[in-house]
Amino acid sequence: MQQLFETYGMTLYNVSERRGVVEKVQKDLFRLQEALHSLPTLMNYLKNPTFSKKVKKGLFRAIESHLTTTTYHWLALIIEKKRAQHLESIINTTIDHFQETQGREEVHVTAARPLNATNMATIERIIGELLPNKEASIEVHTDETIIGGYILDVGERRLDASLKRQLQSLSESWQRGPS
Repeated sequence: MQQLFETYGMTLYNVSERRGVVEKVQKDLFRLQEALHSLPTLMNYLKNPTFSKKVKKGLFRAIESHLTTTTYHWLALIIEKKRAQHLESIINTTIDHFQETQGREEVHVTAARPLNATNMATIERIIGELLPNKEASIEVHTDETIIGGYILDVGERRLDASLKRQLQSLSESWQRGPS
């Protein structure tokens, strides 16, 4: 299945490149990814086999004016080929392909509070060390439950320097007792 997802991603990238709309299509993909993540009912409709292709295409017709023609037709093709239930995975794989092709890596930063310029500079330095020769697309999220510090998600890797994780580790070592 992964190979099929990659084929959709490569196809969209190649068409976007020929039409000169790679960046616009990539923005569409990020918005779609966010919509699917924040609206689980949308994915439920897409996964439901009782809804026709026409109904599923209609879901995207409502946002067609906010998408490039290239992205809209790509979505219509996915629905036409009865792959709508895999749309989230297809989009994630496609975003990965776009970024790899462009030499970019998406980095998610989670911090307990909004980052100031000094904190951001430190994180950019760390990301530069983790991703030599690559451009990073940095997305910052705030999550007060990590108490302090930060968490970096870079591809499949996670660097957790949060106070919450450090306290959990300390608690676990106390529970184990002396070695």
